Amino acid sequence: MNRVASLALKLLVTGGLLYVIAAKVDLVHVMHLVAEMPAAALLGALALLVAQTVVTAYRWWLIMDAVGVPLPPGATLKAVFVSLTLNQCFPSYIGGDAYRVYWSQRRGHAVGACARGVLIDRISAVVVLVLLLALFLPRLFSVYPSEEIRLGLALLLAAGVAGTMAF
Repeated sequence: MNRVASLALKLLVTGGLLYVIAAKVDLVHVMHLVAEMPAAALLGALALLVAQTVVTAYRWWLIMDAVGVPLPPGATLKAVFVSLTLNQCFPSYIGGDAYRVYWSQRRGHAVGACARGVLIDRISAVVVLVLLLALFLPRLFSVYPSEEIRLGLALLLAAGVAGTMAF
C-alpha cells in the first residue's frame, strides 16, 4: 500500500473512531465541565495520564525484553498509546492487548512470545493494583466509614489476592 493510501486509511479510521466517541458523549456538557476546571487541575491530570502511559510502556518494554522480544523504547511508547486508544473504543482491554501482540509480532518476533509478554504485563498490572489497594486500605477505611463499603473493599482485596495467587 502506498503512503498516500496508508495515510488516508489512518485518517479514515481515526475520523470514524472520533465520530463513534462523539456520538456517545454529550460534548457540550463535557466542554462545560472542562471550562469550569482550574487550569492547574486539568494540566495535572494530563501530566499524570502521560506519566502513567510512559511507566506502562517502560514496564512492557522491560517485560518484552525479559521474554526475548527486544523492542525499540520509543516505538514501544507509541504502541502503548495506540493500544490505550483502542481500549477506549472497545468494551474490554482485549483490543489494545491484541494490537500490542500484533504490533510486536510484525517486528519479526514469535506470536507466542509476544502474547506471553503482553499477558505478563497485564498480570503485573493487576498485581500492582492489588498491592496498591492493600497499601491504601486503611486510608480508604477512614474516608468511607460505612461498614458496607468497608466490607466491599475488604472483599475486593481478598478476591484480588486470591485471584492473583490462583492464577
